[in-house]
Amino acid sequence: MNVSKLETLNAIRLATLAVCALFLTCCASVTATAQPTITNGPRTQFAWEKKRVTLSASVTGRAPFQYQWQLNGTNLIGATNVSLLFPQIQLTNNGAYRLIAADSTGSATSQVAQVMVRSWPQPTGPRIPKLARLDTNMQSILLTYAIPGGSLAVVKDGRLVFTRGYGWADVENDEAFQPDSRCQIDSLTKTITAATMMKLVEDGKVSLDTPVFSLLNLQPPHYAGAVFDSRWTNITVRHLLSHKAGWNRDTAMNPLRSTGFDPVFWPDYAARDLGLSAPPTPTDIVRWMLGKPLQTNPGSQFSYSSFGFVVAGRVIENITGQPFELAAEQLLAEAGITRVQLGANSPATRDIGEALCYLNPAITAPAGIGSYFEPKPFDFNLPYAYPAIMFDAAGGLIASAMDYARFVAAIDGLPTFPDILSTNSVATMAGGSLGWDSVSSSDPSTGIWTKEGDLFGSNSRSTKWSHGVIFVFLLNSLAPDASGNDVDIALNGTLTSSVAVISNSGIWPTNDLFAATLSYEAWRVKYFSTSELADPTVSGDDADPDGDGIPNLLEYASGTDPRVPNEPPKLVASVSASDGGPSLVVSFRRLLLAYELDYSVEASEDLHTWSPVTGEADEPSLNADGTVTASVHAGSPADASARFFRLRVARK
Repeated sequence: MNVSKLETLNAIRLATLAVCALFLTCCASVTATAQPTITNGPRTQFAWEKKRVTLSASVTGRAPFQYQWQLNGTNLIGATNVSLLFPQIQLTNNGAYRLIAADSTGSATSQVAQVMVRSWPQPTGPRIPKLARLDTNMQSILLTYAIPGGSLAVVKDGRLVFTRGYGWADVENDEAFQPDSRCQIDSLTKTITAATMMKLVEDGKVSLDTPVFSLLNLQPPHYAGAVFDSRWTNITVRHLLSHKAGWNRDTAMNPLRSTGFDPVFWPDYAARDLGLSAPPTPTDIVRWMLGKPLQTNPGSQFSYSSFGFVVAGRVIENITGQPFELAAEQLLAEAGITRVQLGANSPATRDIGEALCYLNPAITAPAGIGSYFEPKPFDFNLPYAYPAIMFDAAGGLIASAMDYARFVAAIDGLPTFPDILSTNSVATMAGGSLGWDSVSSSDPSTGIWTKEGDLFGSNSRSTKWSHGVIFVFLLNSLAPDASGNDVDIALNGTLTSSVAVISNSGIWPTNDLFAATLSYEAWRVKYFSTSELADPTVSGDDADPDGDGIPNLLEYASGTDPRVPNEPPKLVASVSASDGGPSLVVSFRRLLLAYELDYSVEASEDLHTWSPVTGEADEPSLNADGTVTASVHAGSPADASARFFRLRVARK
């Protein structure tokens, strides 16, 4: 065979092989069609009973598709559409849902979505009939926007006249939201940070016009691309507190090379650049940012900046020599507030009385993920995806509505409640909007000062209104209204209207709940000197400094003064008529707080063996001194004729 024929045959063989390979490739592309894929699957969510709920998913693959929804692993009859609609969801619909989607190539199963359906519980805290419209305002917002729980506190002329909890603080454990439930307050933290800094200014430890770079005692980093912006040296304390330090989160370039960047929400990238093996601290975030540019000259432009307040927190730490949280706590203690602290970084690490935060089902694609915020999985855990410690001084604290209202009353410049800042400091904060979002006038009598906070699982607002009124509400979910705005705007509007009606009609109640809502720690500080606090024989739980036979813990539990002899607390028995017949009711005086003490009524037939009375409790009634009278049903009067009762009080 000559060479030319051999070359021709080889060419034919190669062409044939190429055709075969192409045929096999084409066949593979036809026969190896992927099974269907479920994206944007059903989401775990909270729902109020009898409200409209929809579960849905997106499915890709080879149409047509067959769908089947399951509840707790069992097929739901008739649930064969890509969406599952409950026009009025019921408590029996509570459970774990998933969608199975099938086409001609196979099937796919979605992730499990827990649907937590609850009915509306009785609000907690004393009912104030004159202010019933405030209950209506709160209930309407929670039910309309699928918000599990919240609280509201109202101050009038330095008196806490209203404090109630609504809905659920922990849905899974059926824990009601109490007046003293603590919730993430988000950016309401900034007002506390500003007040803490102003206290240092009063004490002559810093000036508002002091440059902050020298106070930080940090060296610029050396990670790839890090360049120190010399304008850092021009930033003052005032710039930090007034959002004029030069950072613009709308125009700044983030690590993904797109615009929109709030550095306190990019901890993973900060750790990577700094070479950290552990999560970064707030100081690490500041050091990271020393290698990134400012967007404007300090003092030249307002641009809301959480990072600026994180820097302020580091300034406070370096001046005081202690963590920001402790410095803030010391200031708040002057107002009788001891329950404010950093929030939990996960649901499992929450402190006692800390409400759980919930991703709202109306949030389908939260704005800012991948720009303002570092990318995180969009799921039910999103409210805890960004650790509170990262933005401690900017939005990391938790508080109760009543304690935050107490704080605002202590910095409002009015004489009705003792202020923890000087008149000049209060005026400076208001006049420069230091820690406030909006100030209509720096005049304490007429000015309206507001602060709003939100994150993926919480929403809050504080308003120092005119006419000596302050109101604070906290919600454990962030929901958009019909216009896409945070729902706190709508709630603030309805509450403002109600407050105006109440003020114009002159029906404000005269009670004051402040004294009876102090924590045990704050109560002890109120009644005992520093030396006495160090002496357990005077200020200990079992001590009885006034010799009236009532130990301090029981004095606190009853709302009485431990330095003045008092009548011992009494249990009062009465007979109450009910549909099931007469019932013996045992009543006692207690504080309205839920998380300081445990109160339990116990019964005995021989004064030796005692067992708790577990009957139904009545709604507590408010006493003139701010304590409440609680009642528990102890069975039939006939059965109780030979029984003894006692009240046990213990710390939580």
